[in-house]
Amino acid sequence: MLVQSDTSDAKRAAEIVERMQMYGVRAEQPVWDLRADKHWNDGLKTTALAFDRVLSLPLYPDLSEFEQRMVCAALEAALES
Repeated sequence: MLVQSDTSDAKRAAEIVERMQMYGVRAEQPVWDLRADKHWNDGLKTTALAFDRVLSLPLYPDLSEFEQRMVCAALEAALES
């Protein structure tokens, strides 16, 4: 599942990932950061914004209801801190 915050003061995805790990939940940024690559096109500002603000949450068929609640609680706490 991908999550993106619409607020202007949105935390960077990397920061949220780090905070969620403190609660025992592993979230990740869903793509590689290609901005340092020599082939990166500076004209892709929306793509750069998306990389900074989108994260992937654990979502798979075997996720128990308890684990789902852990993911939700960790995300909520990470966004509030």
